[in-house]
Amino acid sequence: MMTAAIGTAIRERRTALGMSRDALAAAVGVSVRLVSEVERGERPNVSLESTLRLLRALGMTLIPTMDAPSVDVSETAEDAKRRAREERAARRRATWTGETRALGDEIPPAPPATVVERLAAVSAASALAHALAAQGGGAKTRRK
Repeated sequence: MMTAAIGTAIRERRTALGMSRDALAAAVGVSVRLVSEVERGERPNVSLESTLRLLRALGMTLIPTMDAPSVDVSETAEDAKRRAREERAARRRATWTGETRALGDEIPPAPPATVVERLAAVSAASALAHALAAQGGGAKTRRK
């Protein structure tokens, strides 16, 4: 039962933190009796708001899922954020259809398809080289 699982997780986390029921109840603003009954699974009708406040006070979060009948309440908020980031990254990787390249990789230009295109590319490169040479922007060598 979900209520029993949440109650067990709350009790285990509270005792692991060395916190008393009184301290938890005071931090959340609920009665000690409510904390006790939730931990034992005897309070199935506790409000979601109170449950979330109890979990938050212990550094836990509630993550409901549609595909699983149970709820995992053992992870902290930081764990939940990390897991959510990993899931988003996995979805992006699964839908990626492009080519993957490292930032330092050079992308080779596509070769011209026809003879005319190849000649035009050579002519453009030659004109650029002549223009650079005329401006003195050609390659310079250093001699010692």
